Amino acid sequence: MSFAAPGYAALAALAALIVIQYFLKLRRPARTMPSTFLWQRALADTRANAPWQRLHPDPLLLLQLLALAALVLALMRPYVLRPGSVGEDVVAVLDASLTTQATDAGGTRFAAEVAALRGLIANLPPEHSMSIVRMDARPRVLIARTADHGALSGALDGQAPGFARPDVRAALALAYGLAGGQGGGSGRVEVFRAATTAPPEPAGGIALTDRPFGNARSANLAITAFAAAKGAGSTVSAIIRVVNTGDRSLDSDIEIRADGKLVDVPSVSVPAGQQVAVESGTLPGSSHVLEATLTLSDTLQADNTAWTVLNATSGSHVLLVSAANIFLRYALATSPGVTLREVTPAGYAPRFAAGQDLVIFDGWLPATLPATNLLLVHPPAGRLGLVGAAKARSVGTPRTDDDPAALLRYMTVGAIHIAASAQLQAVAWARVALRDPGGPLILESTSGPPGGAARKMVVIGFDLNASDLVLSLDFPVFVSNVLAWLAPGLSFDATTYQAGTVVHIGLGAGATSIAVRGPDGSTRVLSPGQSFGAASSVPFADTGQPGIYALTETGSGPPLHAQFAVSAAAAAPETVGAAAVPGARAGTRRPAPAGRVPFDLTGALVAVVLAVLIGEWYLAMRRR
Repeated sequence: MSFAAPGYAALAALAALIVIQYFLKLRRPARTMPSTFLWQRALADTRANAPWQRLHPDPLLLLQLLALAALVLALMRPYVLRPGSVGEDVVAVLDASLTTQATDAGGTRFAAEVAALRGLIANLPPEHSMSIVRMDARPRVLIARTADHGALSGALDGQAPGFARPDVRAALALAYGLAGGQGGGSGRVEVFRAATTAPPEPAGGIALTDRPFGNARSANLAITAFAAAKGAGSTVSAIIRVVNTGDRSLDSDIEIRADGKLVDVPSVSVPAGQQVAVESGTLPGSSHVLEATLTLSDTLQADNTAWTVLNATSGSHVLLVSAANIFLRYALATSPGVTLREVTPAGYAPRFAAGQDLVIFDGWLPATLPATNLLLVHPPAGRLGLVGAAKARSVGTPRTDDDPAALLRYMTVGAIHIAASAQLQAVAWARVALRDPGGPLILESTSGPPGGAARKMVVIGFDLNASDLVLSLDFPVFVSNVLAWLAPGLSFDATTYQAGTVVHIGLGAGATSIAVRGPDGSTRVLSPGQSFGAASSVPFADTGQPGIYALTETGSGPPLHAQFAVSAAAAAPETVGAAAVPGARAGTRRPAPAGRVPFDLTGALVAVVLAVLIGEWYLAMRRR
């Protein structure tokens, strides 16, 4: 026999207190009596309480010591090992996605899920363990493989539903792994989900129990998309897409607010299971933050509001140092979000480069290069240790390497014709982006020459005016690629995102810190050390709260400001199944592996304690 809590053996010292009670002499008042014949038992009791007499065996003493011994053994949780089936691992998957906020389950679906899961925990056999997986946009394990009911219940405290769609596939893969789907385990998976979440599929020989909550076709309208753009004149046009996930037609007004002011209230009628697009073209041209809200009170209010942002980014500041390159100047000036400043080589001063995201030197270089991202077009020979004399490029076709550079995306490089180019040298700190049989034509670097400031740099060996690139449809694409790589500014790949989406924030030149203020007013600072280095963007994943996110970027230049919007992921049933584990038939159950399992003796010892105490009480009453 073994013990799960041997420390309670120290309580056996209480036996000394019981024995001492039989040594103690009672203090009784003196009384004069005519005879002692009827008091033989009282005399015997008096002699028994004399501390100098030998302790006589007493049934009450024995019963009390036996009760104490049984109680101490029960607290030590004794057990013996016996042949049997090893306890299984139970993995509970708790859906915490947007649709668990629906109120069609006698409260929210999430509250119903948690209540049911707490009931499962309360009834978990002692030889079984449990894990809990939270299923949302990025599933995670709340607690793993424990039989502690208190710890399991505590893991649910403070949990609340989110606003994103669940990744059912990832959550089930995690659950099946914890249940032993890859290693011959005998676990089972219990899925607690909203009725609108995709049903799970069993895989890997793991038993699966699906517990949906709510009605998949309950009355609900949701905004699935909201976009706006500048229209003709001084107005803004917006389009709102509304979906009806219920089983009957629903009508609602849509309140559209521009910077907090109500500007339009269109109406929408959506048949069951369909979606409708609503347009509004009368919004003020000065609008910046737009908000659309369905006025209908349905079972899920969280997806009734969406946001979008106009002029969300700060753009890029570009300095062009050129004598006369009208093609490059026009392409830069017409690029969206670019603030262009142009000076001639004679008028250039180093202070002009301060605060610029990109400096372009066309056919000329200063004695000292500025510490910012650079585009060098046809630089003079002898500079940077990589520029040689110009030579004719009359043979061969330009080509990229097997892994095309980002600068040349969506371009037909084989159609470029170049009259002459400087003889560029391949160096360790730069990559060849474009070459021909005569050697490199364009180099790109994420760090710059050794010994200088860390910056991105692109070197074009040929004069743009000496090629037909500036006359082709590829030239605007090339300029756009250059700006996206060298001068992204504080920008995003979109202005509106769904909750739980990772946002890639494009960095301005010299950025050292980005502060992101969420809709709840909390601020998170992204600052990996003193600088972001050569990174052109950083990911931001803390987008679980719908609303407007405001960014402030600090660095070598003036602070940059930008905003983006996050809306709840609208309820939309989808079919997502778990990937089956090879070698196991879906829906089957492996037998629990045989072994020696613990058999708890605590209950039996508690019964002994109760029996002994009852016997002691009975004997004491008989002596009265």
